[in-house]
Order: sequence, then structure tokens, then C-alpha cells
Amino acid sequence: MGTERRKNMTTNKKTIDLDTPCGQFFTFRDFIECGEAWERLGAEVDNLPKSLKTVESIQQLCHRVLDPVVREFGQAKLTYGFSGTALAKHIPARIYPSLDQHAGSETTKSGKLVCSREGMAVDFCVKGVSSRELMSWIADHTQFDRMYFYGDDRPIHVSVGPENSHSIVHMLAGPSGRLVPRVMSPKGRLVPRIGAKKK
Repeated sequence: MGTERRKNMTTNKKTIDLDTPCGQFFTFRDFIECGEAWERLGAEVDNLPKSLKTVESIQQLCHRVLDPVVREFGQAKLTYGFSGTALAKHIPARIYPSLDQHAGSETTKSGKLVCSREGMAVDFCVKGVSSRELMSWIADHTQFDRMYFYGDDRPIHVSVGPENSHSIVHMLAGPSGRLVPRVMSPKGRLVPRIGAKKK
């Protein structure tokens, strides 16, 4: 496995030191060198953003969501941050690059956005705090785009983006074991599906 520590990233407009703060508590390196796949592959994979819009969205995610969360609950552990195409292809399951916003505003070789939603997403947890409590607080106190809840003891997925949809989704395991999305209220309650029978 490669061990070389990168120092800079060069976007389409400027060069940025990876150890530059992108918020009050995190650096760009925290977002880029993050997650199981990165820990396994390290410097063998070019996981550096090429778009300045991606860099700006990382900053926005810190200012809007992560910084307020850390001030309220304590330091957060990032478990999945920026994921360019080179890194994503080494993750065999559980990711949806065209929807999950982890690719920011990066484009394919043909110039098409990897994720049309743009913005930026991060998965994280805070020691001693349930993800349900985090979800409820984020919904009440921050300007987020999308939030995905996988369980009280699993990292929470939060994004910022131009749609500012403020949607909250619970990923429930279906009969086959595959995760099925269900819309939730800000307080963590499942929202009944249209036409569903009340119990």
C-alpha cells in the first residue's frame, strides 16, 4: 500500500494545501483521506477534488452542519467524506455516486456531473451520542439538503446542496436485506406512505 502523504490539491482554478482548515474543526485532508476504502488503499488512489465548486461545498458543509454539531456535541468522527471516481470504484457496495453527493461537483471524462445534485455529503458519528439525537438536532438547527438515517448506532449521512430539500430518509432493511428508503419527520418518526393503511 502506498504511504506517500500528499500536500496539495489542484482544482481547475487554484492549488490548495490539504491541511488548510475548511471549517472550525476540520481540514480538507479530513474529508479526502477518509473512510475504509481510503484506509485500505491510501496514496494508491487519486482522491483529490478537481472542481473548485467541490472545495467550496466542503467548506459550506463544515460551516452549515459540522461546525455547529461539534460545538454542541463534541468532536465528530468522519467515516466517509469526499469520494472521487477513482476511489468509488474500489467500494463494491452501499454507495450511489449518482445520488449520494459524496462526489461534490466532480465530472466524468465526458464532462457530465457524477451527481446532478452537486453540493457535498459526509457520513459521521459522535461518540456517546445516538444518530437519532444528532438527526433531530441537525434538522432543527442547521441548513442541510439531505439526511439519511441508518440506525441509532450507525453513522449519519448529511449533505448540503443547491436544492436545500431538507429531506430526511430512514434506510430500512427490507425482507431481502436490501435497504429501502422511507421518509422521516425531523423528530425521527416514519412518515406514512400515501395510501398506506393506518394501524
